[in-house]
Amino acid sequence: LKLVASRRSFHMLARRLASATRIGAVRRAMASIRVLTTEDSPEKASKIAAAARAFDDSASITTEAVQSYYWWEEKVNCDPEWRVAVDTSRSFPDVRAAIEAAHSYDTPMIIYDLPAGAGPGAHCKAVVACPGREAALPVASGLVEARIVACAQATEAGELALKTTAACRARVEEALRRQGLAPTWTEIGGDEADLRWL
Repeated sequence: LKLVASRRSFHMLARRLASATRIGAVRRAMASIRVLTTEDSPEKASKIAAAARAFDDSASITTEAVQSYYWWEEKVNCDPEWRVAVDTSRSFPDVRAAIEAAHSYDTPMIIYDLPAGAGPGAHCKAVVACPGREAALPVASGLVEARIVACAQATEAGELALKTTAACRARVEEALRRQGLAPTWTEIGGDEADLRWL
């Protein structure tokens, strides 16, 4: 009888440990955020990545070349940039401070993806797969010119990242639908000054 009781206790303890491990993994995954910014050269992007790595050596950091379209001084501007993505479990204000200290821009835009299920927010990002970079560039330019996205970034592979407001989301979806494209949406957060620019 003691052997049966101890086996039962062992199995209950094992189930509780497995459940606690799953809960811990979910909490860690939920606590992770993706922080995004851009720089105007690969060297400067490397400096941002190094600062992020020094701040959080367990962060996952990627850098990728993008063609950025944005509205500035009453016209569409287009510049090559390097996007730095930092996946970290550290808080956004702390990560932002580390990135900002290494950034070359006077007022860098530093945003982060909100966790899935965070609910509708005032600001969002769409990711759109285009057939290639050459197909993505006119889409990016057109959406910025229509003033329904504040910034559109096209990768070499033709993926577009679009930053906009919830108020413009339906118009963005309609413009993309007319071109046979479908966005995947993520709510975003960031510094209020950055978000007001959107």
